[in-house]
Amino acid sequence: MARNRINGKFRERRDEILFIDARGLGDMVTRTHREFSDEEITQVADTYVSWKDKISSEKYADISGFCKSVTLEEIRNYGYVLTPGRYVGSPPEEDGDPFEDKMNRLTNELREQQEQGVKLNTAIVRKLTELGFWGEEQNVK
Repeated sequence: MARNRINGKFRERRDEILFIDARGLGDMVTRTHREFSDEEITQVADTYVSWKDKISSEKYADISGFCKSVTLEEIRNYGYVLTPGRYVGSPPEEDGDPFEDKMNRLTNELREQQEQGVKLNTAIVRKLTELGFWGEEQNVK
């Protein structure tokens, strides 16, 4: 946060905010405490310095899932919500599976779960009917 965003040392950034989403960095020590390595701290600091500095601002670039320079107009369009993930986006997930293999696996899992859902629904209706909670007038298939 900086009150004076206009001075001779740095570029004018009056209508800009830099969002950095560091959720993917560091290690959780406890449920509420995350520790960052020296390299990760340097990465965040270098990103900020390259964004605000006149000289190194040419080196700054938005990185999907990590940082983004946003105008006040963009923030206004989101109803002034200041959650970094909304602007930065999600980091791409790399699980090593080729897309086709992953899609086939997930499609098969979905099909199996749908079949299991039909079986469970049938069993529920049968049990409710046996207990008298479900009459013939419902005629559920």
